[in-house]
Amino acid sequence: MLIQIPANPRKKAKNVGTFKDEGYPLNRLFEILRCPTCRGQLQFQQVDQGLPRHREYGVLSCSCSQYPVVDGVCILMKGTVGAFEHTEGHVEYKGPSVDAVTSLVLAGRGLEALVRCLAFPVTIKRLDRFGPLRRFLQSRPVQQLLMRLRRIQLQRWCSVKADQLSAEDWLDLFYRQHSPVEGDLFSYFFCRLAQPRHLATLVLTDCLPSLEKPVLDLGCGFGHLGYNLAESAPAHAVIGVDRNFFQLWVGQHWIASKNRFVCVDVDQPLPFANDSIAATLCCDAFHYFRRKEAVLGEIARCAPGGPVLLTGVGNRLVHPNEGFELTPKDYLSVCHDPPWRVFGESELVKLYLRRERVDLLESRAPELADGEKWLYLVHPGTPPVMARADDYSYWPHAAGRLGINPIYQISMMVDGIRRLQFRFPSDHYASENSAMATLYPQNVTITDKIYNDMKANKRSPEVEDLIHQMVIIGLPDRYSRQDKRGNRKRTTWNQTR
Repeated sequence: MLIQIPANPRKKAKNVGTFKDEGYPLNRLFEILRCPTCRGQLQFQQVDQGLPRHREYGVLSCSCSQYPVVDGVCILMKGTVGAFEHTEGHVEYKGPSVDAVTSLVLAGRGLEALVRCLAFPVTIKRLDRFGPLRRFLQSRPVQQLLMRLRRIQLQRWCSVKADQLSAEDWLDLFYRQHSPVEGDLFSYFFCRLAQPRHLATLVLTDCLPSLEKPVLDLGCGFGHLGYNLAESAPAHAVIGVDRNFFQLWVGQHWIASKNRFVCVDVDQPLPFANDSIAATLCCDAFHYFRRKEAVLGEIARCAPGGPVLLTGVGNRLVHPNEGFELTPKDYLSVCHDPPWRVFGESELVKLYLRRERVDLLESRAPELADGEKWLYLVHPGTPPVMARADDYSYWPHAAGRLGINPIYQISMMVDGIRRLQFRFPSDHYASENSAMATLYPQNVTITDKIYNDMKANKRSPEVEDLIHQMVIIGLPDRYSRQDKRGNRKRTTWNQTR
């Protein structure tokens, strides 16, 4: 059954609701979406798939193109819905074409469309050293069989088992059990919510305006930062944009359910109407963009005068390098506008821990950040958006439902006491986040009372102390695997230190 819903920007949305409680309504997103090819208005056709567990399916159409909406995620790009490498953007796995996904949705085969978008080839990296066996496993008949088995597994996961799964299960599937995408990405994403780069970004989010227009999160990944912003006070409506569909889909259902997500290549024109965005942030991604000036031009079109936060940006002066990094001075040359400021990670983390605000109006020499690996480029907006004057005593990293920081290994002791041990997941993770070893206590014990207070979101003095130490942080409801006793049952770290 087709239900046509006009996306008329002049017509007030019916189900606006309260963002804090309900999230950003999909029909409000449709109002500001534009075709990335012709910039034309898009009309949404909802297509009933007979799938009560899933979000909206349908097709967005303009005069030149059709784009699918799969389980609440809008796919506004050409080519394939595959897996893209994170540093240089080349295709790791060429998935189904966007046209094929659109046809499946129109035919009422939405679950099949979803499974095909999520089904990557099965790889067994431990067998790579065995040449003949590797060649056998990579042969076409074997790969076809493995792909068929993977699709059967995903169909079950997306329907029967959906309520039993966590974000950790999906991260493990995509980054441990197959992996067309190389690198220690499981650890990076799973332990994302308390990394120094994340904390340094949170100290800057005070300059984001509280308006009806949404905040745009470019290169959002799984939406971790959007989760914090949606759960903070005041809450922000966030639209996350990335080219990897599987990340956006997991973010929509397991990490940042109050946000909205659009699958698009950020190096191409953004699919949003002029002046439809309040502010823009881009965390750990700007140095991967090839067309940096063009991206900044699109930001200025969609959010004229709005503040811009480009955080966790790689500095070419500090090795190792990846992507298309520049020096602090060269970044400012790309940004052009004098109000841009450059900060280093260590300075911002110190301000965060002291609960102090950042002065975005003070002039700064870019050379001050030459020795920092991770840079933070900030434009406070025109006119500048000043930091909010509300209570600054709360910890942004504790927004949402409280839980144990995933970087801790949890084990049960006698009398309901839990022992938490800090361990880096791998040598690579340790090299990129070495500051965590000094930020967090190495060993902590938690009594049953403290654990139960945390699970009830009760901010007792003991819980507040552990929040201050970042042992307890805010986590999405279905983020990690935990048994009934509170032990974390998760995949073993790759190479523990």
